[in-house]
Amino acid sequence: MTAGERIFSPKALISMIGLGLLAFGGAAYFLIYGDTRTDTAIGADSYSYSALGHRAFVETLRRQGIAVRVSRNNSAGKAGTSNLLVIAEPNGNWAGGDAEAYLRPARRVLIVLPKHFGVRDERRRRWVKRVLPRDIEAAREVLQSVAPDGDVSRSAAAAWRLGKFAETPDIQSPQLMSGPGLVPLIGAGDGRMIVAQVTRAERREQTIWLLSDPDILSNHGLGKGENAALAIALVREMLPPGGGVIIDETVHGFYHSPSLWRHVFELPFAAVTILVAVSLLVLIWAAAGRFGAPRRAAARLEAGGKEGLIEVTARLLDGRQHGHYILTRYREFVLRDIARLLHAPHVFGERQFDDWLERAATARNIEIGAAGLSAAGLGAAGPGDTGLDAARVAAKLFAFKQEMVDGPGSHSSAPPGR
Repeated sequence: MTAGERIFSPKALISMIGLGLLAFGGAAYFLIYGDTRTDTAIGADSYSYSALGHRAFVETLRRQGIAVRVSRNNSAGKAGTSNLLVIAEPNGNWAGGDAEAYLRPARRVLIVLPKHFGVRDERRRRWVKRVLPRDIEAAREVLQSVAPDGDVSRSAAAAWRLGKFAETPDIQSPQLMSGPGLVPLIGAGDGRMIVAQVTRAERREQTIWLLSDPDILSNHGLGKGENAALAIALVREMLPPGGGVIIDETVHGFYHSPSLWRHVFELPFAAVTILVAVSLLVLIWAAAGRFGAPRRAAARLEAGGKEGLIEVTARLLDGRQHGHYILTRYREFVLRDIARLLHAPHVFGERQFDDWLERAATARNIEIGAAGLSAAGLGAAGPGDTGLDAARVAAKLFAFKQEMVDGPGSHSSAPPGR
C-alpha cells in the first residue's frame, strides 16, 4: 500500500492507539477499584462523615491503640475467636434473614440497633440535611434476630444504672430494650437497658452484646458528655486479650468479593508487582531493536582463492597500524623462499646468510639496496605511512625475489614510479 492509499495518517493512528490504551486503563481501574467509592457515604457506617456516621468512632479507637479493621466480606470469619465483631445499625432484613449463620464463626459480637436515617445535603455531599427517626420496628427486628422475645422502646429520659462502668451516657431521647434472655450492663432503672448481654443456652460458645442506642458512638453523639469514654470502655470490656475490632460493612451494602488483581496493587504485594513490571520493561528494552536505520553489516571475508587473499592483504595494508608489521613478516617469507629455491646452505647465522645473499645477488647483477630489504627500506612503510607506501615496498620485495630466482630481465627491482 502506497502513502496515498493509507486509510489513517500516522497522527490519527497514534491518537487512536492512545485512546484505546486510555480506555483499557480506565476499564481495568474500575474493574479493580470500581466498588470502593465510599467517600460520599452519609449513612450509619464507618465510611460516613455525616452526623449519622461512625467514622469518628473508628478513628477514636485507633488513637487509643486499638486495632480496627473495616471489613467488606467474611467479617465473622475474620473476627474468629481472637477479635470483636461489630455490626453497627444493620439495614432491615440484614444477613438475608439468617443472622445465626452470619454470626456463627465469630466468638464475640457487638450489635448496635438502628435508630435514624438521613437526607443528603446536595450542597455538601458528605453531610445530611435532615436526620429523621427510623421506624422502631427496624430496631425491633434486629434485636429479635438474636433475642426473639426482646422489645424496643424510646423514652424522654432515663435514670442510668452504670454497673461496672463509670461513664454516663449523654442521650436526649434514648432508645432502650427489654426482654428475657438479656442481662443488663447499663440499665435505665425501669427494667429496660441500653447495653445488655444475650444469654441463651444454644450460645454457650458465643458471646453477643447489644447496644440499643447508636447515639453513643455516632459522629454527632460521640463528642457529647462522656460518650466517647463510654464507647471506648465498652469496647475494651468486650475485646478478647490482644484482639482487635472487626467492623462489618456488608450490612450497609459495601460488599465486594476478594480480588487478586486488587491485592497485587496493595502493600506488601505492590513491591513484588513493581519489581516484576520493571523486569518486564528491562526485558522488552533489551529485546527491542535500536531506533533509526540499521547499521550496515561488515563485509564478509571470502575464504580461499587468490582474489580473496589479495583483497584481505590490501585491506590490512591499507590500515596504517598494520602495514609495517606485515612487511616485516613478508620480508622474512621472501628470504626463506629465496634460500629454499636457490639451495642456500642450511647451517649459518644471520650474518653469514646476508653475505651469501649479497654474493648471490652480485653474481646475478642485482642491486640489493633497491629491493627494500634493509630496515630503512621497511621503515618507508611504518605506522605513520599510507597503505600505498606499504604496497610499493612489497612490490619491490616481490620483484627482487623474481629476479633472484629467474634472473634479471623483465623483472625489475627498481622502485615503481611515483
